[in-house]
Amino acid sequence: MTFLRNTVVLLSTFAVSVPLYAQSIDMTHLPTFTCPPISKVLKTESNYWGTRDNNFRNFETSFAVHLDKFLGAQWQGATLGQVSCVYKPHKPGLFFVTLLFNKLTYTPNTGLWKKADKGSLYNCHSNNVTDCRFSTRPKPPKVDIYKVAEQLRGDANPYSNPGF
Repeated sequence: MTFLRNTVVLLSTFAVSVPLYAQSIDMTHLPTFTCPPISKVLKTESNYWGTRDNNFRNFETSFAVHLDKFLGAQWQGATLGQVSCVYKPHKPGLFFVTLLFNKLTYTPNTGLWKKADKGSLYNCHSNNVTDCRFSTRPKPPKVDIYKVAEQLRGDANPYSNPGF
């Protein structure tokens, strides 16, 4: 029983210590992205649209052969979310082509982004991709959990480092 009790204490101490590595993020220095211009959007042999680097792609097959124009973007989430870029096909009567960005992004707050009336949606209505900029979530620093556990273990013994 004592072992289990100590384990729970260690885990709860570890869980409390992890947020110390999280820092507030200055949104002005985050990398920004835009939806790809039409010239960078390609159609695959299997009728999917996307970019060469696979940062943007759709998941529905499309009958569209060419894209006519960028219609805007939509973001959905809660602080972190997903960006969708919407394009109009050249031929009338076809469904719009929607490309999803492959990384989580923060709530957009620059350019023409506006909160929708309902839900956690933001829309950017523009034919210019630079009006719909968004920022990605940076990768968290790599943490060696064994080193963190060792530090916590050292901190648990008040006599291991008396501070003299």
